[in-house]
Amino acid sequence: MAPPPLPVATAGLSYPLYACDFDPEDASTLVVGGGGGAGRSGVGNKITVLTLKSPTTLTTTAEIELSRDEDSVTSLAVGSRRADNLLVYAGINSSPADIKAGINQHFRTFAVSFSEKTTSISLLDKAALLPASHPEKYQRVLRLAAPGPEVQIAAAASGLGADFQVVLAELSRNGPIAPKMHGLVELKAEANDIDVLRLGDGEKHQLAYCTNHELFTVNFTPDVRQDAQPTLAYDIPVDPTTGSRPTIRCLRYLTPSFVLLLVNLPRRSGVVLNVIRIPTKAGEKGRLAATARLPRRVAQATALAVRLLAAPVQPGEKLGAAQFAIAVAGHDSSISLFTLEHQCMHDVDLVWDLLLVHTVSETHPLQITGLAFAPFVAPKDGAGPGALALASISMGNTISVHSLPLKTVVDKKAEDKKSRYALALKGSGGAGTRVFILLTVVVLLMALAGQALLESLGQTKDVLGVSKYINNPFQIRSSVAPLPAVTSAKSKSAIDTIIEATTTTVDAVVNTDSPSSDQDKYLAQFLSNIKAEHINGPIFLHEVTEPSTNTQDGDDVHLHGVSHVAAVLAGDEHVGKAWEEISEEQKALWKARLSKAGRWAEHMGESVFKGILFSELAAAVRPQM
Repeated sequence: MAPPPLPVATAGLSYPLYACDFDPEDASTLVVGGGGGAGRSGVGNKITVLTLKSPTTLTTTAEIELSRDEDSVTSLAVGSRRADNLLVYAGINSSPADIKAGINQHFRTFAVSFSEKTTSISLLDKAALLPASHPEKYQRVLRLAAPGPEVQIAAAASGLGADFQVVLAELSRNGPIAPKMHGLVELKAEANDIDVLRLGDGEKHQLAYCTNHELFTVNFTPDVRQDAQPTLAYDIPVDPTTGSRPTIRCLRYLTPSFVLLLVNLPRRSGVVLNVIRIPTKAGEKGRLAATARLPRRVAQATALAVRLLAAPVQPGEKLGAAQFAIAVAGHDSSISLFTLEHQCMHDVDLVWDLLLVHTVSETHPLQITGLAFAPFVAPKDGAGPGALALASISMGNTISVHSLPLKTVVDKKAEDKKSRYALALKGSGGAGTRVFILLTVVVLLMALAGQALLESLGQTKDVLGVSKYINNPFQIRSSVAPLPAVTSAKSKSAIDTIIEATTTTVDAVVNTDSPSSDQDKYLAQFLSNIKAEHINGPIFLHEVTEPSTNTQDGDDVHLHGVSHVAAVLAGDEHVGKAWEEISEEQKALWKARLSKAGRWAEHMGESVFKGILFSELAAAVRPQM
């Protein structure tokens, strides 16, 4: 039975959307931006504020139209409040004329003012943080760290151009509006995505950025800013079968110990989520802590969003038992929802159960360009479990906000037995569960095969009824397994070794009506005169030739005689050699004799000759005169 559809609120605007974010203090306020870019396309560049009034109602409360001579909004982040204003930061390139003159004030600060009657948006500041070294360069990505007591750190990455940078800026909570340079990282390749994390109570921050195949981290402290050096934390290995490497599309910090990577597989063959444990020592590489694959119909991913379903952890503190909600936008306008469990045990952070819990199909008419979770707000007492809002935007001018139901859970194994929140969506089973089920099935199949084999050999009670389908159980023993090597008197019997060998020979049980099995019968038949209980030593194989009744003088007995290959227990009177000891000529003669007599075939190999003593055969057939 399919799960019920999620409640959704939708809205349509007059311009394509490229960036969105929620107010970190108000889960009902959503800010979006985009536009048609510089030129006379007729599509304006705008920033819009919307309010989620109910799970199915989304309304526009404020909008600002930007200059059509400048670029569209390419990145956006909602910051903290200042007085009665909500600060919004956006990436907007200056006009082509300004950029040509070496001026690109790409970092914009807006204020959203709320009043009882109206809500308005106004531009507060323009700033240039990235070098204006190329006319195509723009502010591709913008991320904000958790605010500190005095400042909040913003990280912006450049796109296109001939050189690439990530810049960190200080955003004052009480002082000047203009951003202050905090640090700059020169990159060897363009960053596909970035994130920034505040560490501790001071000004320590860590930047994470990814190129196509590598994840880097950079530590910033009050003493190390401009000269901070990137550290390779993880690199995507080359697929040995194709020689290609997957591409990292997006990343998000989960905790100071883990980073989530959204990875597109080569040749549009799929998408995976990888949780990487960040190395803590110099020279170490990150380790894969959890992974999950999106449904196979999703060939590529375009956006990622993550939300911790718990109160924000203060920098420097450990996160305990909690769940992360994860959303991934696919190329087909679908949204795949995952959950990830987290726990801290003995001061060690652990993650597990990266599960797909829900898929929303065809959410927009065109490709999804952005995802954003609303801040998690614990429901008030008596208000029910509540819901988590997820916004998605598209190039088709559309906005959708889905409400994901929440539930309370209690960790029975935890000492404090505290309740916490999780998505009330059922998962499809973790990788560990699937592996356990697979191993269980394999063990059961092996047990059934072993029981059937023992029954066919007459070594156990008939449970499956295999013996009634086999006329001569000894046939399988003799034709399948190699006989034992010549060892001391205390060695295993030939039959013991045959029984052991059958456990690794799958092709032993064949259709007795097939041509190949007919040849196997002959080998079993000429050994059948030796009873199994009497075989406790090596076997001597020799050829007995009786003249034919119609032979003439001078005829070769090997041509006109009746040739028999006989097998007896080796005694002192028998002079023979092991298969490994006889010459190549003798091996060829024996193969020819046994094959001609129907006692051996090429597909049986030479392993069946081990443990047998061979007499010396006469030379090959002489030519007729």
